Amino acid sequence: MRDILRENEHALSMEIVYKICEAIDKDELFVDIAQIVTPIEIVTIHSTSPNYLTTLKTNLDTLIKYEEYELCAVAKKHIDYLVETNDPKYLEE
Repeated sequence: MRDILRENEHALSMEIVYKICEAIDKDELFVDIAQIVTPIEIVTIHSTSPNYLTTLKTNLDTLIKYEEYELCAVAKKHIDYLVETNDPKYLEE
């Protein structure tokens, strides 16, 4: 599984950021991001609103690494929103 995640780091990071930003815009508290299917297992990646901020920050570094600057700007806008809003639903548990 680690190899699959490493090999798909760029695409997965982009999808994570797209989906979480979309969830924030739609005021969704839970978002399914991706499903990884291997011959051995099926893994679903999801996030909940208390984890949105940390997840966006974590993936921002990957976006910078792959020079996805437009998506970095979108992620940064949502990060700033989460920090400024101080809404309890976005606070880590």
